[in-house]
Amino acid sequence: ITFYELVISSLRAADMLAGACPAETALTPVGRMATLRARLDAVRVATALIRPAFTHFYDSLDEAQKVRFAGMN
Repeated sequence: ITFYELVISSLRAADMLAGACPAETALTPVGRMATLRARLDAVRVATALIRPAFTHFYDSLDEAQKVRFAGMN
């Protein structure tokens, strides 16, 4: 169940990130910086949305699973 919670929160975060990315490119440096700031804010919010589900999922793993998970870099 914890894995599915992680998947659901990841999908919600992905939807939110997709909505935060404008379709057009800003033409001015100030506009591009504003777009970049909005994207970074969206990534920060998405990370905050996923973190509790990820922590719950990770805590549900046994020690051997945690070791394998850590080696997935």
